[in-house]
Amino acid sequence: PVIDFVVISHNHYDHLDVPTLKALAQRNPQTVFFVPLGNGELLRSNNISHVVELDWGQQADFRSITIHCLPSRDWCASETLNVTCKDSCP
Repeated sequence: PVIDFVVISHNHYDHLDVPTLKALAQRNPQTVFFVPLGNGELLRSNNISHVVELDWGQQADFRSITIHCLPSRDWCASETLNVTCKDSCP
């Protein structure tokens, strides 16, 4: 099936796999990739051209869907260590 859009929450290896994203973009060059602010250049440098970067509090409309970028936390270590690494969205 055609993939209309992809939402990337943050740039950890388990959420942003560049070879997979490149394959998706090559399969359908019109796919739009929504990424947190500061992550667009990574995709563009890998020949993924339809990239929308969102900062916290921003939103973007795609057809009849609104995508919101909200602050969240991702754990970079075991949850039992209770250590946070970086903020993420959308």
